[in-house]
Amino acid sequence: MMAKWLTVFLMMGTGGMGLGVSLAANKDKFDNIDGTFAVKFNWHYSNKTSVTWGQNSQKDFAVKISLSPSAATYDCTNTTSYSCEDSAYMFDWNKLWGKARCGYTHDHHEDSDRFVFRKCSDASCSAYDGTSRIQIGAYSYDGGVAPYTGQDPGLLKTFKTTIAPDQFYVYELLVDDTGLSTFVLKSADNVELERQTVQHKTLCVDNYYEGTVQGLYFGGTCKAPVEIVAQYQPV
Repeated sequence: MMAKWLTVFLMMGTGGMGLGVSLAANKDKFDNIDGTFAVKFNWHYSNKTSVTWGQNSQKDFAVKISLSPSAATYDCTNTTSYSCEDSAYMFDWNKLWGKARCGYTHDHHEDSDRFVFRKCSDASCSAYDGTSRIQIGAYSYDGGVAPYTGQDPGLLKTFKTTIAPDQFYVYELLVDDTGLSTFVLKSADNVELERQTVQHKTLCVDNYYEGTVQGLYFGGTCKAPVEIVAQYQPV
């Protein structure tokens, strides 16, 4: 990993000799999420202490995550006990991990790729099999077009493979200069389970791989009806 490099040089002038310092920051960034984080009851945001999750420029970006059982069983039907702006969005996708595209200062609501999740423990989930599991999705913004609007259905892909709570899975994000983003779900021992792809129209060929890291967030619209916990381990 490249860190900042320091150049020290001598400055000659009428006042004599002085010491000058020049700092140059390498553009490569390797930040990822490491640790256990929770979205508390009636919150959107997790309890992280930093302002952001960091910055990343890897074209092959991956992490291991385990979600708590509450991520499979939370109840969004009782809106009298927590805050929900619009009950029609009670089953919308929650944000898990990924990053923005097109530069470190670029808004992730303009261009980004994220894995998302929602419960799969009742008939509200199309993949419900009678057990409490979690559904995963590939969720991308492209040129300001949001994945939930239906304006571009290709920006939201649902995985057929559901995951179990309290188990680690590998989430891998591959990006290239054609605008293709590949979302890969793997077992904890790195066996591929499924992949989904999103084709971006906004290419930003000079910096498509640079962006802010994005982590745990509940909603969408509704706040967490129960505490949701995620454990992250970089790979």
